[in-house]
Amino acid sequence: LYSELRQHERAANIFGAYLALYSPSSSRSRRGRPSYKADDMFRIARYAQGREYIALGDIPAMISCFGAYIDSARDDRFRGSALHLLAHHAAKMGDPAAVDAYATLLDEYGTNEKDSEGKIIPVPRDQWIRQSKSSRSRPKWDGVRIEPPKGLDLSKVRFALALYYWNKKDF
Repeated sequence: LYSELRQHERAANIFGAYLALYSPSSSRSRRGRPSYKADDMFRIARYAQGREYIALGDIPAMISCFGAYIDSARDDRFRGSALHLLAHHAAKMGDPAAVDAYATLLDEYGTNEKDSEGKIIPVPRDQWIRQSKSSRSRPKWDGVRIEPPKGLDLSKVRFALALYYWNKKDF
């Protein structure tokens, strides 16, 4: 409602309050409050809050909000769109979060190769775009790709990532 009234800051704050209250983090249960699973309403609130930050032009807040999609929430129906928005807006700002978002889309979405028995062959680690020598910052992905969301053109994502590097003169 507040978003339709162009009161994006108020809408973002309301979504933030919901996310704080119903966070699926395990720390809640230690303080005597019930713990929650990330249900569809939580996912909607996280995505909507990020969209409100975009409407406000607060791209750093959107990067923080949508950053959770880089290493988690693979089953979230908003993940593909959120990663695409994160990559696009972070790239316009020159923020390196764009690389992780674009690379996550390219690594984790697409078709899987299968062996002669029809079993999925995970993408070998040395073929992942997101590489890290540190185990703390290594992607938490099993190498199995998921179906790209409808409308996501991975060739355009590859082009956008290349353009980001080109503009940074990092090639």
